[in-house]
Amino acid sequence: MPLRRTLLVTILTVFLPLFSIGQAQMPEQQLKSYLLQLEKSNVDTILIIKSGCSGCAVKYTDTAKAVTNGQTIYVLWQAMGQFRIVSFDDFGRQNNYLFDTCSLFDTIKHYKAVLQQKEVYYKKIREGLKKGRFQPPRPIHYSYNALIIKIPKFSYEYNVIENDTGNFIFPERKEKWFAVTKKLIDNFFSLLETVRSK
Repeated sequence: MPLRRTLLVTILTVFLPLFSIGQAQMPEQQLKSYLLQLEKSNVDTILIIKSGCSGCAVKYTDTAKAVTNGQTIYVLWQAMGQFRIVSFDDFGRQNNYLFDTCSLFDTIKHYKAVLQQKEVYYKKIREGLKKGRFQPPRPIHYSYNALIIKIPKFSYEYNVIENDTGNFIFPERKEKWFAVTKKLIDNFFSLLETVRSK
């Protein structure tokens, strides 16, 4: 009997994490396929939000299941005067929301020069690293909202780590581009709530 128990524990230890990894990658696979469809349709105005948790189990409100390193991906895009939000989750579910007005892309265009300052900021950080300057550690367990913008002649990507423990230092949070990034993410989730409630 102890041999069976040892074998069962070994199997669960090896294969259960692989199943969780496969689940957590499902939204990424759906996103890749969906972005190819948008590209074929000549859609060039896209905002992507990846919301999840690294190093933890994400519990969804509408199911008893939890997913390790879970993530939901939202794609906002514009075509022919219509806006659409499509979401993908760890269970392969896809939700679609169609609506007529959205100011997020106008906000992005307004703050484009500020968002471009992120590259200047990180160039200074890289130069400091070459000189041996210390950079504080980053958490290994955290919630995040990643913002990805793809519009003609401009792309942007940044992962906002939501860590309220106070044990980590995030000097970029003092930067204007960071505040704009956070504002865009907050505005997106406000828009999503409004669209869902209709």
